Amino acid sequence: MGLQAEQIADIVSMVKDAEERGTFTLLTTELQRYPAMRQLFKGKGRREKGGEQLSFNVMVASNESAQTTSLFAEIDVAQADLFKVGRVPWRHVTNYYAFDEREPILNSRPDDLVDIVKGRRTDCFVDLAKKFETWFWEKPTGSEAADDAPPYGVKYWICRANTDTDGDHQGGDPAGFTAGCAGLASATYSEWQNYSVGYAAISEDDFVVRLDKAAWECDFENPVAVPGEMTTDYGFYTTYPVLAGLRAIARNRNDNLGYDIQTRNPTYMGNQIMAVPYLTTNDATAAPFYGIDWSVFRPTFLRGEWMNEVIVKRPGKQHRTVVTFVDSSLNVECKNRRKLFVLYKP
Repeated sequence: MGLQAEQIADIVSMVKDAEERGTFTLLTTELQRYPAMRQLFKGKGRREKGGEQLSFNVMVASNESAQTTSLFAEIDVAQADLFKVGRVPWRHVTNYYAFDEREPILNSRPDDLVDIVKGRRTDCFVDLAKKFETWFWEKPTGSEAADDAPPYGVKYWICRANTDTDGDHQGGDPAGFTAGCAGLASATYSEWQNYSVGYAAISEDDFVVRLDKAAWECDFENPVAVPGEMTTDYGFYTTYPVLAGLRAIARNRNDNLGYDIQTRNPTYMGNQIMAVPYLTTNDATAAPFYGIDWSVFRPTFLRGEWMNEVIVKRPGKQHRTVVTFVDSSLNVECKNRRKLFVLYKP
């Protein structure tokens, strides 16, 4: 007699508990790397929060009350509305792997059964990594209010514009999102924009000059202590042809654009530049170079809802089946778009 649903569920639980939580081996992938999934797993700024949605305060105005005065002078007192609230909805992700009691393969030896469970579980996480890579580097299409819309990715928060060809904080609202990023429209709040500039060639006189300016323009420091302020933590992401061009330049330079002899890769401001396979394959024409400050750009998860594995025995109309669902509730929030930049070919 084959294994019953309860026995299959016990084996699945044993395998899940025996493995270190949040780790997996990629066995069947098309791309060489999936950096988005690594950022989510290893927590590059990752955190958990509660609440109906992600929300954060943005100071959009100043009271401008500083002034010179004289003895016994009268002052007209008023207080401006300083803050607006950025809001980002939770996005819910699920995938699964399943077994049927009647599968011949389930009559294998116990050790083989464990490998079968591991294989299907690994395939489940591989598929999740593939989907996250797309979601992370893109933006939702259609209505952002749809409950089943993807998370807000890089193209949602970092918009491309080259109106000022010398570069500026001109990355306004993402296409299709008239309310603006997190509900703050750039037409109303002009400082709520990322830096963006076009380039023509990977050369010192073109790309590197524009990169240096972008980094300088985004180097904001608060003049006074601000609650929750974090140290700048930049990562740089681009396509392989851009990386190869920068590698050739970096060998002959000794300033911000450096060269790591061990990895043979260029660095910028002391940080490695990563060639992202997804961007190389899917965004080759624009060949973007992203500067992401992870201190303000964070994958955030609903508390207790990251990779939550739920085993369901005999669900619905499938009376001989055991299904393990893997559920997450998350989104990406950015508290300061001015510290993000993109260089691209218009």
